[in-house]
Amino acid sequence: MIKKFILAALYIISLQFIGFSQKKTSAITGNWESVEENSSGRGLHLTIGKDSTFELDNVLRADYDYWLKGNLLITKLITTAGKTIIDTSTFEIKGDSLTSIFKRDTTVQIINMVRLSHTKTKNSIIGNWKWRYPNDVMAFSKFTSGGKWLFRLPTNSRKGKCKTSKNVLEFDYDAKGDKPDKFTYWIKKNILILTNKNGKEEMYRRVDY
Repeated sequence: MIKKFILAALYIISLQFIGFSQKKTSAITGNWESVEENSSGRGLHLTIGKDSTFELDNVLRADYDYWLKGNLLITKLITTAGKTIIDTSTFEIKGDSLTSIFKRDTTVQIINMVRLSHTKTKNSIIGNWKWRYPNDVMAFSKFTSGGKWLFRLPTNSRKGKCKTSKNVLEFDYDAKGDKPDKFTYWIKKNILILTNKNGKEEMYRRVDY
Protein backbone atom coordinates (compact mmCIF):
# COMPACT_ATOMS: atom_id res chain seq x y z
CA MET A 1 0.00 0.00 0.00
CA ILE A 2 2.79 2.39 0.93
CA LYS A 3 4.61 1.50 -2.31
CA LYS A 4 1.50 2.35 -4.36
CA PHE A 5 1.16 5.65 -2.52
CA ILE A 6 4.79 6.55 -3.23
CA LEU A 7 4.40 5.67 -6.93
CA ALA A 8 1.23 7.76 -7.16
CA ALA A 9 2.97 10.70 -5.49
CA LEU A 10 5.92 10.45 -7.88
CA TYR A 11 3.52 10.34 -10.85
CA ILE A 12 1.74 13.50 -9.69
CA ILE A 13 5.06 15.28 -9.13
CA SER A 14 6.23 14.27 -12.61
CA LEU A 15 3.04 15.67 -14.15
CA GLN A 16 3.54 18.92 -12.27
CA PHE A 17 7.14 19.10 -13.48
CA ILE A 18 6.10 18.47 -17.09
CA GLY A 19 3.40 21.11 -16.81
CA PHE A 20 5.89 23.57 -15.33
CA SER A 21 8.40 22.88 -18.13
CA GLN A 22 5.74 23.37 -20.81
CA LYS A 23 4.66 26.59 -19.16
CA LYS A 24 8.24 27.88 -19.20
CA THR A 25 8.73 26.84 -22.82
CA SER A 26 5.48 28.46 -23.93
CA ALA A 27 6.34 31.62 -21.99
CA ILE A 28 9.48 32.16 -24.04
CA THR A 29 7.95 31.53 -27.47
CA GLY A 30 7.12 34.51 -29.66
CA ASN A 31 8.91 37.62 -30.89
CA TRP A 32 11.47 39.55 -28.85
CA GLU A 33 13.39 42.74 -29.65
CA SER A 34 16.58 43.87 -27.92
CA VAL A 35 16.14 46.99 -25.82
CA GLU A 36 19.59 48.31 -26.71
CA GLU A 37 20.84 49.19 -30.17
CA ASN A 38 24.23 50.32 -31.41
CA SER A 39 25.16 53.77 -32.71
CA SER A 40 24.09 52.87 -36.25
CA GLY A 41 20.56 51.99 -35.13
CA ARG A 42 20.96 48.21 -35.26
CA GLY A 43 19.50 45.81 -32.74
CA LEU A 44 18.53 42.15 -32.39
CA HIS A 45 15.23 40.45 -33.14
CA LEU A 46 14.67 36.99 -31.67
CA THR A 47 11.83 34.69 -32.74
CA ILE A 48 11.24 31.43 -30.86
CA GLY A 49 8.67 29.03 -32.29
CA LYS A 50 6.47 26.53 -30.49
CA ASP A 51 8.49 23.76 -32.16
CA SER A 52 11.68 25.11 -30.47
CA THR A 53 13.07 26.56 -33.71
CA PHE A 54 14.53 30.04 -33.44
CA GLU A 55 15.76 32.86 -35.65
CA LEU A 56 18.10 35.58 -34.44
CA ASP A 57 18.34 38.58 -36.75
CA ASN A 58 20.52 41.66 -36.76
CA VAL A 59 18.04 44.40 -37.62
CA LEU A 60 18.33 47.99 -38.79
CA ARG A 61 15.71 49.93 -36.80
CA ALA A 62 14.15 53.36 -37.18
CA ASP A 63 11.21 54.76 -35.24
CA TYR A 64 9.39 57.53 -37.08
CA ASP A 65 6.53 59.84 -36.16
CA TYR A 66 3.86 59.90 -38.85
CA TRP A 67 0.62 61.64 -39.67
CA LEU A 68 -1.84 61.52 -42.54
CA LYS A 69 -3.34 64.28 -44.67
CA GLY A 70 -5.76 62.78 -47.16
CA ASN A 71 -3.68 60.42 -49.29
CA LEU A 72 -0.40 61.89 -48.03
CA LEU A 73 1.81 60.05 -45.54
CA ILE A 74 4.16 62.44 -43.74
CA THR A 75 6.99 60.98 -41.66
CA LYS A 76 9.55 62.50 -39.33
CA LEU A 77 12.75 60.85 -38.13
CA ILE A 78 15.30 62.24 -35.69
CA THR A 79 18.62 60.52 -36.39
CA THR A 80 21.17 59.49 -33.78
CA ALA A 81 23.15 62.57 -34.83
CA GLY A 82 20.18 64.79 -33.98
CA LYS A 83 19.22 65.57 -37.57
CA THR A 84 15.50 65.80 -38.38
CA ILE A 85 14.34 64.21 -41.65
CA ILE A 86 10.79 64.84 -42.91
CA ASP A 87 9.47 62.97 -45.93
CA THR A 88 6.13 62.91 -47.75
CA SER A 89 4.69 60.16 -49.92
CA THR A 90 1.32 59.40 -51.46
CA PHE A 91 -0.35 56.12 -50.49
CA GLU A 92 -3.37 53.99 -51.33
CA ILE A 93 -4.82 51.08 -49.35
CA LYS A 94 -6.93 48.36 -50.93
CA GLY A 95 -7.90 45.66 -48.47
CA ASP A 96 -4.65 44.23 -47.11
CA SER A 97 -2.39 45.92 -49.68
CA LEU A 98 -0.75 49.33 -49.37
CA THR A 99 0.99 51.11 -52.25
CA SER A 100 3.20 54.08 -51.45
CA ILE A 101 4.95 56.40 -53.91
CA PHE A 102 7.91 58.20 -52.39
CA LYS A 103 9.79 61.04 -54.10
CA ARG A 104 13.00 62.75 -53.02
CA ASP A 105 14.88 64.96 -55.45
CA THR A 106 15.10 62.85 -58.64
CA THR A 107 14.42 59.57 -56.84
CA VAL A 108 11.03 57.87 -57.16
CA GLN A 109 10.35 54.72 -55.16
CA ILE A 110 7.18 52.61 -55.28
CA ILE A 111 6.58 50.40 -52.25
CA ASN A 112 4.00 47.62 -52.22
CA MET A 113 3.21 46.41 -48.70
CA VAL A 114 1.14 43.43 -47.54
CA ARG A 115 -0.65 43.48 -44.20
CA LEU A 116 0.45 40.92 -41.63
CA SER A 117 -2.27 41.51 -39.06
CA HIS A 118 -5.84 42.58 -39.72
CA THR A 119 -7.34 45.62 -38.03
CA LYS A 120 -10.94 46.33 -37.23
CA THR A 121 -10.90 49.55 -39.24
CA LYS A 122 -11.32 48.91 -42.96
CA ASN A 123 -8.57 50.37 -45.16
CA SER A 124 -6.63 51.57 -42.11
CA ILE A 125 -2.86 52.03 -42.21
CA ILE A 126 -2.65 50.86 -38.59
CA GLY A 127 -1.14 47.40 -38.23
CA ASN A 128 1.84 45.30 -39.26
CA TRP A 129 3.13 45.23 -42.84
CA LYS A 130 5.89 43.61 -44.88
CA TRP A 131 7.42 44.46 -48.26
CA ARG A 132 10.40 43.68 -50.45
CA TYR A 133 13.17 46.24 -49.82
CA PRO A 134 15.30 47.44 -52.78
CA ASN A 135 18.14 45.09 -51.68
CA ASP A 136 15.63 42.20 -51.99
CA VAL A 137 15.39 41.67 -48.21
CA MET A 138 11.94 41.48 -46.62
CA ALA A 139 11.35 44.59 -44.50
CA PHE A 140 8.73 45.00 -41.77
CA SER A 141 6.76 48.00 -40.55
CA LYS A 142 4.26 48.69 -37.84
CA PHE A 143 2.01 51.75 -37.88
CA THR A 144 0.57 52.37 -34.43
CA SER A 145 -2.60 54.22 -33.50
CA GLY A 146 -0.40 56.64 -31.54
CA GLY A 147 1.34 58.02 -34.64
CA LYS A 148 4.49 55.87 -34.62
CA TRP A 149 5.93 54.08 -37.63
CA LEU A 150 8.36 51.34 -36.58
CA PHE A 151 10.64 50.32 -39.45
CA ARG A 152 12.67 47.07 -39.24
CA LEU A 153 15.10 45.69 -41.85
CA PRO A 154 16.95 42.41 -41.13
CA THR A 155 20.58 42.49 -42.27
CA ASN A 156 21.68 38.95 -41.40
CA SER A 157 20.14 35.94 -39.71
CA ARG A 158 21.08 32.86 -37.67
CA LYS A 159 18.69 29.95 -37.28
CA GLY A 160 18.56 26.72 -35.36
CA LYS A 161 16.97 24.88 -32.46
CA CYS A 162 16.79 25.92 -28.84
CA LYS A 163 16.08 24.11 -25.61
CA THR A 164 15.36 25.12 -22.04
CA SER A 165 16.20 23.39 -18.79
CA LYS A 166 15.16 25.08 -15.57
CA ASN A 167 16.45 28.64 -16.08
CA VAL A 168 18.94 27.78 -18.85
CA LEU A 169 18.35 28.55 -22.53
CA GLU A 170 20.64 27.04 -25.17
CA PHE A 171 20.81 27.95 -28.86
CA ASP A 172 22.10 25.29 -31.27
CA TYR A 173 22.78 26.93 -34.66
CA ASP A 174 22.16 25.29 -38.03
CA ALA A 175 25.32 26.70 -39.61
CA LYS A 176 28.33 24.42 -39.39
CA GLY A 177 31.10 25.84 -37.25
CA ASP A 178 28.77 27.93 -35.10
CA LYS A 179 29.18 26.84 -31.50
CA PRO A 180 26.04 26.68 -29.31
CA ASP A 181 25.28 29.64 -27.05
CA LYS A 182 24.04 29.08 -23.52
CA PHE A 183 22.36 31.63 -21.28
CA THR A 184 20.59 31.76 -17.99
CA TYR A 185 17.30 33.56 -18.47
CA TRP A 186 14.29 34.91 -16.69
CA ILE A 187 11.06 36.46 -17.86
CA LYS A 188 9.08 39.12 -16.02
CA LYS A 189 5.92 40.27 -17.73
CA ASN A 190 7.07 41.31 -21.23
CA ILE A 191 10.80 41.47 -20.50
CA LEU A 192 13.32 38.70 -21.24
CA ILE A 193 16.84 38.88 -19.82
CA LEU A 194 19.61 36.60 -21.09
CA THR A 195 22.89 36.34 -19.17
CA ASN A 196 25.93 34.64 -20.70
CA LYS A 197 28.67 32.74 -18.86
CA ASN A 198 30.67 35.97 -18.44
CA GLY A 199 27.78 37.70 -16.70
CA LYS A 200 26.89 39.99 -19.62
CA GLU A 201 23.16 40.68 -19.84
CA GLU A 202 20.97 41.20 -22.89
CA MET A 203 17.50 42.61 -22.35
CA TYR A 204 14.61 41.99 -24.76
CA ARG A 205 11.02 43.19 -24.84
CA ARG A 206 8.16 41.19 -26.30
CA VAL A 207 6.79 42.55 -29.59
CA ASP A 208 4.05 41.47 -32.01
CA TYR A 209 6.13 41.66 -35.20
